[in-house]
Formats: sequence, structure tokens, C-alpha cells
Amino acid sequence: MGITKNNRKESPRRPTRNTRSVQLVGRETKGEETRRKLASARSQGPDEPVASSRPRRRRNDGHSVTDDGVPMNNRHLQGQLRLDLGAFVSVSGRKSYLKSISADIMFTPDGAAQEEKVGYFLIYVVDKSVNDTVVVRKSGRKVNKTRTWISELLLPWVGGKLASLSMALRSLYEEDGTPLATFVERFGQMLIPTTMVYIDKLEIKSNLEGKGFGLVAMQSLHRLLPLVCGTDKDIGVLLQPDFIPKKDREAKRKGKQEELMLFYPKHGYEVIYQEEDTLPCFFLMGRLLKGEEGSGRKDADSDADEEDSEMMDLD
Repeated sequence: MGITKNNRKESPRRPTRNTRSVQLVGRETKGEETRRKLASARSQGPDEPVASSRPRRRRNDGHSVTDDGVPMNNRHLQGQLRLDLGAFVSVSGRKSYLKSISADIMFTPDGAAQEEKVGYFLIYVVDKSVNDTVVVRKSGRKVNKTRTWISELLLPWVGGKLASLSMALRSLYEEDGTPLATFVERFGQMLIPTTMVYIDKLEIKSNLEGKGFGLVAMQSLHRLLPLVCGTDKDIGVLLQPDFIPKKDREAKRKGKQEELMLFYPKHGYEVIYQEEDTLPCFFLMGRLLKGEEGSGRKDADSDADEEDSEMMDLD
């Protein structure tokens, strides 16, 4: 069992949808301090550093990965499953620290002429090595500042599509990007890699759940992540099963979370943080994907039972 709200000093504040309604009292946050300094720099003349332009629009960075697929044979069906990974989309800037990747889960039954979509992934890749930069106008000299993931994701008012990613990271890291002391002893190796992957969604069509698609899709994702991330080093992987509360379906949500807590450990995941002692509640799971796991070696979760192979909506 992971760290619960009751045995850590303070649980992270969950971001609200109306991000402007958050009121900060007391000392100035690092984000506020950074914006204040940059605003001051802009007004101090041409030799002072000014923030480099980082467009917020999404763009295709041209990077993509091809999956040749793997055989899928169980008592339910036989065929070929592959992940159809779309091009990577930079969420912020020309030298982006954050990319999103969508991957359709495609299946071709034996003897069939066409493949069909049976589900999909949505993941975010965070490059923790990318720095914010400021440029001195006159000399063109660049000056490294705070790591971008720290200045943009570890803020309590991050909302929209990145709200759950931000909340996951703020649950595990200090404001300066170091892992919270509570998690270092048990989960430090999972939290220190330069590359972090956050699985935002993994859905299998409801009429196909329990057929084994989730099992093979998860193994395929683990196999491809080193190529997706462009690294042969360790990768930290996080996910939030059933993040958004469904208040009118609490009983069903509780059952879903119980199933997920049994399913994911068979793929190497552990519960890192759990907000409450009882389900349903917000909780985080994660694992360390060793660099050599992308080299064709049998994946650590390949022995998971087919009976537990259905995947749920992580969002």
C-alpha cells in the first residue's frame, strides 16, 4: 500500500476547474516570483534578460514510432495487436519539455482483411532536463533558469487537460522538483529519472472488455516507451486510475478501483499515494521501466493473468 493522507504531513491540494478562483495567502510562490522578475526585466532596458517566446499552441514535431504488432492468442480470440501511434504533439514551445502522444489500439483477427480499433492510449512525456531560458536582447546570450517542468507543472492553479498531470506531480514532488521525503525511501528510484511518462487515458471498448486487449496493449506500450521517449535510460511511469470522481456512480467506481488495484501490480505498478484509507478515492500508481526493457527482453508484466486483462478508463 502506498503512502496515505494520514501518514504524510500534508496532502496536495486538488486543482479546481475554475483556476482563477484559487487564492494564495502568505509568501509569494515561485511561479509568482518568476513572473514578477520577468515583468521587471522587460521594463529595465535592452540589456536585461527577457522571457523567450514559447507559443502555447500545439504543434506536430514530426517524431513518430511504428509498431509492427504482436500476436494475440487466448481462449477469446486470435490475431495481431498493434499500437498505431500518432505524431508527437509539443504542448509548449519549440524546445518542448512536454509532449502528448495518442495511440490507437488496433486488432486484426486471424483471417480478417481489415483491422479494427479496440481502444486507445493518451500519454504525456515529461523531459525534466529542459530549462526555461531568457535571452539578453543586445548580445543574444541565453541564460538557463528554472527547469521548465517545475515552473509550469508544479503550480497549484494548473487546469484544463493538464490538471491531473499537475496534481500527480505535485503529490510526489516539492516545489523545487525534488521528490517529497515521504516517498524517497520506497519510491525514489521511480521518481528520479529525467524522463517521466504519465498515462492519462487507457480505454478499451466496453463490449470488448475482458478479452485480453488491455494486457497485450499495456505490454506493447512498455515495449515501445523507450522509442517513444527517445531514451535508453530508465523511465518513471505514473497513472491515476479513475481520476475524475463520478458521484452518481460511487459503487461502480469503487468496484473499478478495486479491480485496477489488482490488475496493475501484475504489470509492475505499485500504489504510491492514496488520499484516503478507503476506496473510492484519488490514488497514484507507478513503476520504474528499466532502460533495457525496451530491447526486446520479455517484459516484467508478461505473466499477468488473462482473467484480469481488461483495462478501465484511467480518467
